[in-house]
Amino acid sequence: MVFSRILKLYSYISSRRTAKLQKQYDYEHLVPFLISGRGLSCDEKNAVAAKWGNIINVPVKWGFPYYQALKEIDTFNADYLPSAFYYPFIEGILNPSPWRSALSHKSMLHHVYNCGIAFPNTLICTYGGVYFNKDRRPVLRSEAASILRQSNVPLIFKPSIDTSQGKGVKLLSGADIDLLCNDIESGAVFSACGDFVIQELVSQSEDTAVFNPSSLNCFRVTTLSLDNQISICSIALKCGAPKAVVDNIGRGKRGVIVGVNRDGCVSDAGFFGNGELTLTHNGIAFRNKRIEHIGRVLDAAVTLHKYVPVCRLIGWDIALDEHNVPVLIEGNTVYPGISMEQMCSGPIFGDRTNEVIRYIREYQKIN
Repeated sequence: MVFSRILKLYSYISSRRTAKLQKQYDYEHLVPFLISGRGLSCDEKNAVAAKWGNIINVPVKWGFPYYQALKEIDTFNADYLPSAFYYPFIEGILNPSPWRSALSHKSMLHHVYNCGIAFPNTLICTYGGVYFNKDRRPVLRSEAASILRQSNVPLIFKPSIDTSQGKGVKLLSGADIDLLCNDIESGAVFSACGDFVIQELVSQSEDTAVFNPSSLNCFRVTTLSLDNQISICSIALKCGAPKAVVDNIGRGKRGVIVGVNRDGCVSDAGFFGNGELTLTHNGIAFRNKRIEHIGRVLDAAVTLHKYVPVCRLIGWDIALDEHNVPVLIEGNTVYPGISMEQMCSGPIFGDRTNEVIRYIREYQKIN
């Protein structure tokens, strides 16, 4: 009994701390849309409380700045979900531990999503410190180094977990590959970053390369799987900064994210990581741009989610290669983002918002 109370107290304190941090995060990249000073009406505040108040244990007003900003971008809609509500009270229920951690491990993607969707050509990956070749067979460190030395093309190095904002991702060629091979043979590379994958670069579609040719510009497609029904929640294109290798947005004014509709039409405006709105990227206007084969990307996302229904909300990073074939880069089951996705595509759960709320409420009653 005492132990149960301690756990509940810990959960309460932890959720409030997370909510405060996420409230601040939302505020930082929504500042450009808060300068008008227009707040929410009493009716709007009451609508937010009626929608989300029963499943959160922090003041509803913590989410008001997000609604105020989205009101400037689009219109007021209580179905929008602030990060201060989502991360502490919803995300962990939709994507329970330990499943979400295991399913986000890049070295395991080929094993988990064996459904005919293409992957980057992976030369070497590690799992638990064990090295595997492209056929997923274990090899010695010396063999792994030999495989890489025989490669005559640039390679991309990625830690298998926690690569948000491109952390730890490196483009390797020539002398860089030799140095990496030396570290592999000595065991230093695994000691430094844990598990990793080393892949050949993906040549991307002309439709996405136009916005930044140096980075692999991926679609972030968020899908929801609930009650045996998979639906697409948001579609956006992430475009890297000039000369950058990764498409990550970051928190500054570098990479951008822009909405894409189901017909492939790109929104007129996108957003930098600091929340600032932009009509162009690298001098290329978003208006009148269209991704012809977006349907293939969406079909791939739905197919992939069928393999992991235990995680109910997943942010897929999918590229279109030079032949316009979808290539899975990763499935974000740990903290799949919603904030900028909603700025691009509207309320994250769309017409399933009340269904998700009922699911969360029933879970909370049982637990």
